[in-house]
Amino acid sequence: MNRSRLDLPHIKLLIAQRVAGGYSQREIAKELNTSQPVICRMVKRNDVIELINEVEDQLIGKVTEVFKIIKNDPKFMADLQAGFVKHMLNMGRRL
Repeated sequence: MNRSRLDLPHIKLLIAQRVAGGYSQREIAKELNTSQPVICRMVKRNDVIELINEVEDQLIGKVTEVFKIIKNDPKFMADLQAGFVKHMLNMGRRL
């Protein structure tokens, strides 16, 4: 992929999403048919850094929402507590 295609907004967003999602630069480069050093230069650009930060903030917001939902689910919390108690009992038996 040539440099001008990497400057397209949807490609920069894809790079930001992959970086925020934990993909390696090598994986991103392979997906975009370019090299890892090119991706490295892209993720150092201010406009891409801003996109990465926005995507990370969105992910953190979604995770926070999910935790709130889980926390307010009595069945899930009961199952979690039962699993924790079982785990602790198993650990006690091993000692």
